[in-house]
Amino acid sequence: SPPPPSPPGPSAPPVSPPPSPPSQPPSLPSPPAVPPVSPPPSPPLWPPGPPLAPPSPPTPPALPECPCDSVVVTGREGSSYMGIFQRLNISFGGRWVYKNQAEKHLYYWPDHRSWRIGEAFDGLGNVASFSGDSAACPTYATNWQTWDG
Repeated sequence: SPPPPSPPGPSAPPVSPPPSPPSQPPSLPSPPAVPPVSPPPSPPLWPPGPPLAPPSPPTPPALPECPCDSVVVTGREGSSYMGIFQRLNISFGGRWVYKNQAEKHLYYWPDHRSWRIGEAFDGLGNVASFSGDSAACPTYATNWQTWDG
């Protein structure tokens, strides 16, 4: 049978169904390859410059009070270990050192807490105080003894 006659006038475009949604999103093109970037070099720990000055030496502790600029040692007359001892501008064992005209030294020996008279301040004096009281000044020391040896 022949098709039905079309209505007069312009013809309508055919209607198509809407497109179905894609099952996956469209893929985007890959970005261009970028070479890896190295981190910047580490800065020095401190800026270079002139070397630091060494620290100042510690201040020595104050010496105990001893008013004696000179000390007279008697008791064994004629011995080079006797006489007038003048205070030197040095200390040993935390006390002043003295010296007589015979070049003998009067000094404090901290290991035995005693004053001694000897050739040098090495602890081997021929005269020593045996009070063991850490006297601040040789005139305060007691129990002096001499020996030859």
